[in-house]
Amino acid sequence: MAEQSKPNTFSGGMKTDLDPAYQPKDSYDDAINIRVVTNGDRSYSLENIQGPKLKNTTTGGSTYAIRGAVIIEDYIITLQRASSGINDWKIIKTVIDSDGDLGSDSVLWSGVDLFYTYSGKIEIESIVETESIHRIYCTDGMIGLRSINVKDPDLSEKSISDFEAFKPNVKSQISLVEYGETGGNLSYGSYSYVYRLGTQNQSNYTDWSSISRPINVVKNSLVDNTSLGISGGSSAERSSASLKLKIEDISQNFSRIQVASIFYSSEDVSTISIVEEGSITGSSYTFTHSGFETETLVEGGIAAAIISNDTWSICKSLAQKDNKLYAANLKSDLFDIDSIISGFGKLRSYKGVEDGNGDWDLTSDYEGDFNPHRHYNGSGGNWSWDEDLDADKAKYKFIDKNFGNAQSPEFVLGAETLNFSSTSADGFRLTFDQIPYKIDERFNTVPGGATNTDPTEDQDANELYFLGSAYNDDDFGGFKKGPHNPVWDYNYRSFKRGECYRFGIVFYDKLGAPGFTHFLGDIKMPDALDPNGKILNSNGSSAVDKDNHSENCRWSPFSGGSTENDVMAYALIPRIEVRLPSTVTSKISGYKIVRAELTDNDKTIITQGLLNTIEGYEAEHGNNDTLDGKAVYAPTSLTIVRSTDGTTTESGYPTRIEQEQYTIDGTDTTFRNIAYNYTTGFAVRPLYPMMANKVNSSTSTPANHKYFGYDLNSDMDSGGQPGVGFGVQKWKPYARILANSTSQTDVSALQTNSGENLFRWRRDTYLAKTVVAREIVTTTQNGLGIDYIHKAPGYDGADQMDGDEHSSSGDFAARDYGDQSRSQYSLDVNSSLYVSTNSSGNIPLLASVKFGGTANRSFHHYDSNGHAAPLTWRQSHWSGDGGTYSYRFLGFKWMAELIRDTSNGFEQYGGSTDAAIEDTRFYDCSDFVNTSGSATHSTQITFGDVFCDWYTMQNTSRDGTADTYVYGSVFPVESYVNVSLRQGTYLGSGAEVSMLTLDNFLYNTAYSQENNLLSSVVKPTGFVDNDLFKAKVSVSKTKILGELYDAWTVFPSNDFAELNLSNGKISDLVNYKNQLYAIQDSGIALLSVNSRALIQGEGAAADIQIVTGTGTAIERYDYLTTQYGSQHFNEAIITPSAFYLFDADKADIIKCDGQNITPLALSNNYKSFITNLTKDKVIPITGDIGGTPIGNVGDTGQGIFSGYDNEFRECYYTVIDDDDTSNTFIFSDLDGKLISGLEHKAETSSVLRYKKYITYKNSLYGVIDSSSSNDEIYLLNSGVYQHFSFSVAVNDNPTMNKVFDSSEVITDQTEDFTTHSGIDSGGYTVTGVNQRVREGIHRIALRSSDSSKRLRGTWFKYTLAYSQVESSSIIQDATDEKFNIFAINTKFRNSR
Repeated sequence: MAEQSKPNTFSGGMKTDLDPAYQPKDSYDDAINIRVVTNGDRSYSLENIQGPKLKNTTTGGSTYAIRGAVIIEDYIITLQRASSGINDWKIIKTVIDSDGDLGSDSVLWSGVDLFYTYSGKIEIESIVETESIHRIYCTDGMIGLRSINVKDPDLSEKSISDFEAFKPNVKSQISLVEYGETGGNLSYGSYSYVYRLGTQNQSNYTDWSSISRPINVVKNSLVDNTSLGISGGSSAERSSASLKLKIEDISQNFSRIQVASIFYSSEDVSTISIVEEGSITGSSYTFTHSGFETETLVEGGIAAAIISNDTWSICKSLAQKDNKLYAANLKSDLFDIDSIISGFGKLRSYKGVEDGNGDWDLTSDYEGDFNPHRHYNGSGGNWSWDEDLDADKAKYKFIDKNFGNAQSPEFVLGAETLNFSSTSADGFRLTFDQIPYKIDERFNTVPGGATNTDPTEDQDANELYFLGSAYNDDDFGGFKKGPHNPVWDYNYRSFKRGECYRFGIVFYDKLGAPGFTHFLGDIKMPDALDPNGKILNSNGSSAVDKDNHSENCRWSPFSGGSTENDVMAYALIPRIEVRLPSTVTSKISGYKIVRAELTDNDKTIITQGLLNTIEGYEAEHGNNDTLDGKAVYAPTSLTIVRSTDGTTTESGYPTRIEQEQYTIDGTDTTFRNIAYNYTTGFAVRPLYPMMANKVNSSTSTPANHKYFGYDLNSDMDSGGQPGVGFGVQKWKPYARILANSTSQTDVSALQTNSGENLFRWRRDTYLAKTVVAREIVTTTQNGLGIDYIHKAPGYDGADQMDGDEHSSSGDFAARDYGDQSRSQYSLDVNSSLYVSTNSSGNIPLLASVKFGGTANRSFHHYDSNGHAAPLTWRQSHWSGDGGTYSYRFLGFKWMAELIRDTSNGFEQYGGSTDAAIEDTRFYDCSDFVNTSGSATHSTQITFGDVFCDWYTMQNTSRDGTADTYVYGSVFPVESYVNVSLRQGTYLGSGAEVSMLTLDNFLYNTAYSQENNLLSSVVKPTGFVDNDLFKAKVSVSKTKILGELYDAWTVFPSNDFAELNLSNGKISDLVNYKNQLYAIQDSGIALLSVNSRALIQGEGAAADIQIVTGTGTAIERYDYLTTQYGSQHFNEAIITPSAFYLFDADKADIIKCDGQNITPLALSNNYKSFITNLTKDKVIPITGDIGGTPIGNVGDTGQGIFSGYDNEFRECYYTVIDDDDTSNTFIFSDLDGKLISGLEHKAETSSVLRYKKYITYKNSLYGVIDSSSSNDEIYLLNSGVYQHFSFSVAVNDNPTMNKVFDSSEVITDQTEDFTTHSGIDSGGYTVTGVNQRVREGIHRIALRSSDSSKRLRGTWFKYTLAYSQVESSSIIQDATDEKFNIFAINTKFRNSR
């Protein structure tokens, strides 16, 4: 007896994983173009779907392709690119009417290079701010984020730069306009400034600008005082000064400006406060910082000013939440021009080569990038200059260009990249200049500027150095030039002569973001006496004198000036020329020159100062037990000697000078308090002679030097008179030597008595040690036969300055320095650098020299009239106390330096390896140089670290209350201390100087502050930026709707989350029910944004709860799973009930409802269906060129594409592999069940392939990629009804063999099915026979056409199909048929 099977229904969806014997009766295992109706009177019936209907064809004269689309209110914005030819783009607006029809296109913008040439899909986020601001944010994963207001009435006129989300940074620095001496209240110290631009309500700001160079605030009137009258001040004190400042090139996209001062209270100690806020009314802004402002500390301190907003420019995923934009999978577009710049090579110096015929050429034939002569400082016999000019040309120190004739060329010091000078190749050239300023006009005069003709005459107070008001310079604030002047120091801070500096260049992209430092080279500054004194003129075409100061044709920091009363100083300023190709200038907005900070450990020149003689003190001179038998500090040039025969010849050396031990008086042991303690590995070398001042104007007799008579408000304490007892010696460089005169004092002809060049000796140290007052250096320490005590002998006498005690020639009477005066007292001495040379040789005195081969010649000064005046020594005699004594005066001392021995492989800055360069931190040493409009630029490098000015020091102080003489020295020095801004009581300060105490050496180290808060580095070896931020999420500032300022283009650097990269890249960001999720290749993480509720992950992710960043936007992230994710970009489907991911690696559809992770294919038995789409298939994640991935966010022709239909609650996926095989399927959002595959046809003869889905209310649009015409937009489920097919299994009693007689298909359609077929468990198939329709039931016999054989077995699979009527392969809408199939009943019998 025939039985009827349980009906086959369809509510269970499509299940592909089961054997037909176990296929549930409410499911089907294959389907095309059907859906299960879930509402109305046809619920759970099977229905063939309507196809798409063409609604729009893209606008364009040529083939245009839609790369991105987004719905805003009631219109679609599409981003379209020409499919061939140039990189031509259009922004199109298409209005949607109430029926879902699309109106005509409006071209809002057209142009080139909106996105990358090989862009694929464009990811877009949109926001409606106001009626006039509808903004879209777009990324193709290849170039920078775009921000476009599609409601902008002037949109068609905009350029690409207007769409760049990351607008140019504030590149210009705040500049000093005016230093005001009155009306202010600024603290003493130094100030730098930064600014940022903001919105009208001050809710959002840009990054802070780069930091301006420091500006000093000083004491006393800069107009009324010479530099001696200017001093520094303690940061705890207030001045009357103010600073007028200016900012230029301000972006008009902002309404407000905020300025912060960085106040340096001491070196490298700073605070940052907001001192100015105002409205922007133009492209510049000027303000005055007075110190009366109410200051507000910047939140986050200095770090907030030096850390820029997030350092990325390219992202691959976007999402928005709580008025913030989130970007993920980030990449820094570092505009890597290093491959271009590196082709220039490093800066190289050249040497001269003589061809044998007297002609000279230049060559740079050393290996590697580092000049082998860059550390030549005299150590090891390696000198960087030579008085033999032919030998001098053999040093690597010139640019590749000579001037003059080939036999006697003029070479210019510097370095350049290959062929910069010879063929005008692109690259760099660095040369040098000196900026002159006068520091004294009364070197040899007394009060009032008159010359003293009678040394016996009492004198009034006289400045130690002086410049009159004639030297006030309007270009520098109306003040005198020099380091004391804040305006001068702001513009010209010198570099150290003879030292080697490490330079680089930082290029800035078009947005003003800096790239890596490009290392230029280690460049040695000119030595003070280098004979090559010419510089390049402004256009580099000739060699000229340095600012017409031929009296210093060498490179000394000081010179004697053009008259005997002048002293000049010179700031050493490098100049770099930059010549760039268009391939670089097209990518950059400008550059800065940077350098490494020169630390004490990097210095090849340790310190500089005045070299002082040391005297041996003999017991027979008195009974001072403290000094007896010891070497002592010599505070003056006066030396007492004893002669047993009662005479001393002028040609003899002073017998009491210790020529193997000396002191160097400088600023490092006093102001900087450096405790030097070196033995071997160092040496003393000379710079140039220093000449003492004179007060006798006669040129026919030897000049006399004024020891006493300066009224320095000295206090004798016991019976003395002001002005008596204070001896001051003043020194300046020996002018004629520095001028390289060809007269009798030609440097090349001057030698020590032993035959060395007088200016190129060195003495290796046995000991170089800082000594403080009363410290003893033993013979064990100094290696000599006599201890040294750091004290000085004291002299006394009540009537020292009476005229009777001077000879008519101005000599001092012998009894002024009697034996009894010397023997009783000792004086305390300032800290100094003690040097013992031991066996390395005596240091040459300037008492006797060899000239023209003749030894023991007096060293002479040549005055302006050419008269010779021997200043070597003066002599007088007296008898008594058992012997005859004489004193000598040395009129010259050495300016000398302690140098490091660099001949043994010493390396600065950690070395010259790639690793050492990479470890170097570079700091700004120039302002930003805008490169627009020109390929060649010349820049002075003015941010040095050295000050060139007078140094005054009280050498000694009285021991107790005895009326002994006290001595002082005044000399110019190169120093890392701005000595002109010392403070307190000191020699020359104008305050009362006590003879009982030494100078206090108070100094606010802020006046030495370098611009070193913000550093840069070179590109590390092997650096790859592609992988750097693949798992990073960055968060914008909060958008205030309608503001001109676009907060979604500013991403604070501390608002980010760095996810676990082991879970792969971030492929999508999903905002589901106002919770933000990051999707990775194998991970789904909840980003806790404005929420602190923890959730529990599954599996290995259960314990992962990580906090990153220091901002407030993302508090932490928690993994829901580390097993599933998605590899393809931005194709998550977000629905009311969940969001879904296509996991190609796991061959599954992943559902996340916010808490739970469900692999739908696995749990709903269609895993095999997804596997068939992915197994052994390549589904491209990004586009490629010739098989090489290009890194976009997906191609528009291959990959995965997704959509959602609100009306039917259906999710769409189209999968196109690299064989161009396309498969589209839908599954239910209601229960996750697979519904059907799709093969849509519309007004076309071929099946449509979707590359983009667009959801609008209850409508779903699909974009069709047409290779031969413009892209087309179709409205799905609105066209003709489609062909369809499906299969069910009849498997009642699956263990029993059956004979299947017939099936009944219950439907509302009377049309016959085009195809009905069955296959039983034995493999027998019947097709299309005996179909009858009655009362909505299709009855179909399950046997062969001749009824000879029936389907039999444990089950059979039944397939039904219907093909719509086509004409020319196009479905005809007049004849299309709709089917609703409710169930299938099958009759069978048990088989015998």
